[in-house]
Amino acid sequence: MVSQLGGNIRLLWYIPGFEPHLLRPCSIRALAIGKALTRCNEISFVGIVSPQINVTIQLSDKFELISLSKNPLLIFSQLINIVKDKDINLVQERLGCHYLFSDWGIIAGNYMGLPIIGELHEYPPTFISKVLANIRLKHSLKICDILFVINKTILQHLPLQQEELKKTLKKVFLIPNGYDATIFNYLTNIRPERATFSINKKLVGYFGDLNENKGVNVILDLIQHVNNHFFFLIAGRGQLEKDVKRLSQAFPNKCRYLGYLRPQEVYFLMSVCDATVALYPQWFKKGWPQYNNPLKVYESLAMGTPVVISEPTLPMLPQEIANLCVVVSGTNLKELFDALDVACRRKADKASMSAVMRKYSWDHIANNILIPIYEKLTTNVL
Repeated sequence: MVSQLGGNIRLLWYIPGFEPHLLRPCSIRALAIGKALTRCNEISFVGIVSPQINVTIQLSDKFELISLSKNPLLIFSQLINIVKDKDINLVQERLGCHYLFSDWGIIAGNYMGLPIIGELHEYPPTFISKVLANIRLKHSLKICDILFVINKTILQHLPLQQEELKKTLKKVFLIPNGYDATIFNYLTNIRPERATFSINKKLVGYFGDLNENKGVNVILDLIQHVNNHFFFLIAGRGQLEKDVKRLSQAFPNKCRYLGYLRPQEVYFLMSVCDATVALYPQWFKKGWPQYNNPLKVYESLAMGTPVVISEPTLPMLPQEIANLCVVVSGTNLKELFDALDVACRRKADKASMSAVMRKYSWDHIANNILIPIYEKLTTNVL
């Protein structure tokens, strides 16, 4: 069927852990990709489907967030009905750790004889969850026609024998993170009181979850124990929010807490900062799995602002992205201070960052990576 809306790709994207109301990175990524896809002529429908979506929402003529029952016994039949009602010809599922809700998308797609894409963004860190994930993944990977990964580090942990792994690697495609270039159009609408800073210091930004596993405690230590060389702008929510507020009140000449900001505001503030920080120091202490691919790195670089990252993040980033970052090996405050100093001096080299980042917008990824794959799958070429 060729839609009157122009394209013939009708995608059902099943994401068990999709929680748009919480705006977590995985949900932000999915929403951004969904919107970018619907700007492509080849797409006539994208439906993100999840038990975590409470009410079905039609975002546009081409794009819906579709609610499912939280009863696992009903999900399969609901997905089959959606496939039929929406005339779906391609199924994609994010393979996560939501065991009650996982695999129903690819099972429904397989039942209906449709091409199937599996996505793998993370791998569980604990022994029991790894065992369960291995059992499930072995089955899932056999059903999927292709596999999307956010970085190739994940492939080292697939529960496959050598021959199985060779076969799987032939159908693996790397889909990196990106940034929403359309937000650039809205930057003039930022509220002035949030956007103006008359501060004669180097501005350093942290934008994201205010949790220890994001290194916020390290940033707070730095603010308390270093001189007034930098001024920190901190925005977000999380377990350390009260600590951030207290520090902002105690050291008004060193930092300001801005609360939770809209994406447009975050992008604008990234553009006015001299550097931003995206640390994951918990990995040094607890050996967290290295599967993260921070959105904020891409967004900051797209705004022409250098980023200080921690060493474990390097394997998750494309080399050309990593080359634009300043890397710290640990949580040493002196090392972090020096890295921020280096990053702030790189702010002048916006041209180099812009040249690299053009191909990491969600629209570029949708048009140049996803659409060619979708077309081949729906026409049985791949």
